[in-house]
Amino acid sequence: MKATVLLTGATGYLGCRLLPRLLESGYRVFILKRPGSRMDKLGPPNAALHIFDIETDGVSAPFNQPEKIDTVIHLATCYGKSGESATEILKSNFDFPVNLLETAIKYGTDNFINADTFFNVLPQGACCLDNYSLSKGLFHAWAVQRARECGLRFMNMRLEHLYGPGDSPQKFVNWLVKTLLTSPSELELTSGEQERDFVHIDDVITAFTTVLTCIPDLPRGPQEMGVGRGESTSIRHFAELARTLCASKTHLAFGARPLRDHEIMTSRADPVALARLGWQAKIGLKKGLQQVIDSERRHLNSLEENQCSS
Repeated sequence: MKATVLLTGATGYLGCRLLPRLLESGYRVFILKRPGSRMDKLGPPNAALHIFDIETDGVSAPFNQPEKIDTVIHLATCYGKSGESATEILKSNFDFPVNLLETAIKYGTDNFINADTFFNVLPQGACCLDNYSLSKGLFHAWAVQRARECGLRFMNMRLEHLYGPGDSPQKFVNWLVKTLLTSPSELELTSGEQERDFVHIDDVITAFTTVLTCIPDLPRGPQEMGVGRGESTSIRHFAELARTLCASKTHLAFGARPLRDHEIMTSRADPVALARLGWQAKIGLKKGLQQVIDSERRHLNSLEENQCSS
């Protein structure tokens, strides 16, 4: 049996794909979940998987087990897209991970891997961030300082535009593909000038497992890991490629929607730190998009079959 890992956000899009990879690799995994999390996403029972509830067991329960937790992988987050208040977002994205981090330090855990976002980088000339980005940035600042004080290995995985099959229909890529497959006459978009570093879920999973494998040999303190292909693509080009691969005749009305306040116009990862560990993104845009299209097409066909049979 390899080291013991504490994983948060195991029922989220990234977590439910990382979890089986950890178990297959021989890690013992403790999960700290919220009440009401969908347990079916965790897969079949596994002797190496131990589940704790934040409300009933408390954050410290996993650390009080006979097996020492070697690494915390913190994926849980609140985007604020379901009507959560600013207080709820702050509690999820700052209060909880601070509590988790301090508990890990108290119990002698050596490593903390944090899933961060490029959205908490303040665009030049902007004066504020939204509640999601601000709360993530606050935790990052706290963790960096504490890692320096305590010698904790704090690996900040700054994710670029993560996408892949089976992601939420609220996410841009899946929403775009699903819409194009239904072939409306027109789709209103922004100007599409924004540039994003689109990184496929499979590449993100290998980034996390690479860091986890290498982390005992890395120096203590905070380190930044840019998770992306290291190149950016405009939203316009991405949408046009999606339309072509979907064989859609939908008119893409660029400029019909305004840009968000303080929009980040260009973002791309600096993957040098991960490259030193032997990682590189391997899935290109066309292949990754085709996977999303195939997945969404199967989902739409399944819905149609269910409607016909009912």
